[in-house]
Amino acid sequence: MFPAVLSLVLTLFVAADAPRPLPAYADALNCAGVTQAAVDGQEKGADTGKVFDSAIYWSMAAMEVARSTGMTAARAEQDQKAARARYKALLDEDDVDAWSDLAGCLKATPPL
Repeated sequence: MFPAVLSLVLTLFVAADAPRPLPAYADALNCAGVTQAAVDGQEKGADTGKVFDSAIYWSMAAMEVARSTGMTAARAEQDQKAARARYKALLDEDDVDAWSDLAGCLKATPPL
């Protein structure tokens, strides 16, 4: 029985260290935009750190996907600025879909 448990533990350990597959660029871009917009509009509070960490994660993920597909950093940065502005307006308008996108992106952010 012990070897089976050891095997399971090692499998879980290796799986935890396995790199995550890159998300689609549009998904990473939207999550970067909505989390960055949420950071912009957020008062200091209990979730500030989590939202900030998510914004950094998704920004880096979007840049990595862009790089891996040959997109220039300038283009990817411009895309993020546009997504951020779009989501900032939607969050300011209290758009239900934008808040849902934010919740989904926060949930999809891996533990950091």
